Amino acid sequence: MDTKKDNKQQIAYDFIRRGIIDGTFSPGQRLVIDQLAKELSTSPIPVREAIHRLEAEGLVNIRPYSGAVVLSMNEDEYKEILSTLAVLDGYAASLSFPLMEESHITALREINERMKQSLEQFDFFSFVSLNREFHSLSSKCCENQYLVSQVELLWEKLDTIRRISLKYFSFRAHDVIEEHEKIIKLIEGRSPKEEVEDYIRKHHMKALPKEH
Repeated sequence: MDTKKDNKQQIAYDFIRRGIIDGTFSPGQRLVIDQLAKELSTSPIPVREAIHRLEAEGLVNIRPYSGAVVLSMNEDEYKEILSTLAVLDGYAASLSFPLMEESHITALREINERMKQSLEQFDFFSFVSLNREFHSLSSKCCENQYLVSQVELLWEKLDTIRRISLKYFSFRAHDVIEEHEKIIKLIEGRSPKEEVEDYIRKHHMKALPKEH
């Protein structure tokens, strides 16, 4: 195994992926391999391999004759991603909750309190990040690591869409905080796994855009 080559690919992958998530690389923007390689002081090969990884994750689209482009998400894609996340995250949390300790519950409360503060300060980007942190912690004790990794990939895609267009989240901000409090009570009460899974699935599905 060429460790040096793998490290260069990982560096390129992390750099481009972070740029997509934080909006440095905007939807529809072309990713010029030679330019990125120069910026990262590497050859085009690890950059090209990193872009193929990002395509597999649904963050980049490689088009014939025009190269790699940051994927533009539309409302249908948002609905599909959110619906899938609702099912998988609900299941992961239901497996996690029976193994959670008091320290996890305390941490969830603290995150939800920070979400309230972010909302009061109109810091919506922090709100989105904290929302994901809340749900990641909810699934932290899940022993099915493949399931957890798939949930994390879906969160990456969802967060990218929400940063592109806040309309997908802002209308539910207050409700989200209240529902998180309900989730915390479900953990404390050691509610049945089926009840936990169903509630979290419905919690996510409420974020779907309303039909006109």
